[in-house]
Amino acid sequence: MAIALDTRRVLPIAEPDIATYAHNAYFNSILYTDEIAMRWVYSNHVQLKVTLFPNGTEGNSLFVDFTTPCPFSAYISFLQGSEQMTRDSVKETGSFTDFVRNRVSRGFYVFASLDEYYIPGSLSYNNRYFVHSMMIHGYDDELKKFHVMGFFANQKLASRLIDYEDVERSFANIEGFFSEDFHRMVHLIRINEERRKGMSFKLYWVMEQLQDYLNAKPTTYANYAMDELPPFPSMYGIDVYGELIRRVDDHLNGKDVVDHRPLLILWEHKRVMNARLDYMEQNEIFQFDRQVREGYERIEQSALVMKNLILKFWLSQDMRFLQQLRERLVQMEQDERVIMTSMLEQYAANPQGRVKENGAYAF
Repeated sequence: MAIALDTRRVLPIAEPDIATYAHNAYFNSILYTDEIAMRWVYSNHVQLKVTLFPNGTEGNSLFVDFTTPCPFSAYISFLQGSEQMTRDSVKETGSFTDFVRNRVSRGFYVFASLDEYYIPGSLSYNNRYFVHSMMIHGYDDELKKFHVMGFFANQKLASRLIDYEDVERSFANIEGFFSEDFHRMVHLIRINEERRKGMSFKLYWVMEQLQDYLNAKPTTYANYAMDELPPFPSMYGIDVYGELIRRVDDHLNGKDVVDHRPLLILWEHKRVMNARLDYMEQNEIFQFDRQVREGYERIEQSALVMKNLILKFWLSQDMRFLQQLRERLVQMEQDERVIMTSMLEQYAANPQGRVKENGAYAF
């Protein structure tokens, strides 16, 4: 016997600090609504990975991202009970519209690859066929619309109301456009309330990732133990600066093109680092000295300036912006090495909590 659904349900979302790529943006927009889930957010998102693609692969030759697992590729304990299904299995249940309404009514966020040609407000709407992941987090039967999160015409993460009919067509018409296995799956994400209660902030894990970042070493995640060898060479942590500087030099010499997205990730990394330090202080977990806090605030501000420099360059093609960007990258690498070394020293001197200032504990 079918269970009657509410005529409207909208699951909460928030604006996350990490939003350059869909796999991070959608997942974190859920976690940022939950105070306890933020313990996991701030326990992770420390290490960066630099993947070197052959020129032309994936549209760019340098890919920078956080190494933190996401639910589309790794098991995360507090999401136990979440599901993933093939598109064929979803189709066997009936219409995609009814499938989504049913799952959202049960508290699941639905991640699916959709053809943005049929999605009003997207850059590809009625313009070109383009398959991309989107997240559905609500429905309204009176309006016959879904609440859909995606990167719309301005390429900024947002949620919009999209007609059931348009979403149905965008799901049905992507066969033949698959670029990777990810597009063949539909992911259903829901925080497990029981496992959520056991989540804690892991200071030791943050500092272990920080050490790996500073030493440009890969961070070991248990989830990755059975992974195949990566198909492309990779580097980690502080080495992101050297690669970005090299790409800027290549662009200045007419040998390559600088992608703006690694600069966005760099800024997000500094933003979430400062948010983590605020969180640690506010919850009396650990307090670094003023030099660390003020230094990281300057680094975040410089990263924001660099993000704007690369955008100004692409608008103007003025090479002076690239030269300024290069100078800031060189300086930021030096500054971050000094600050991270100090953080690790302060933690080693007092791994259980607080740093002394002027002979007294800060808290």
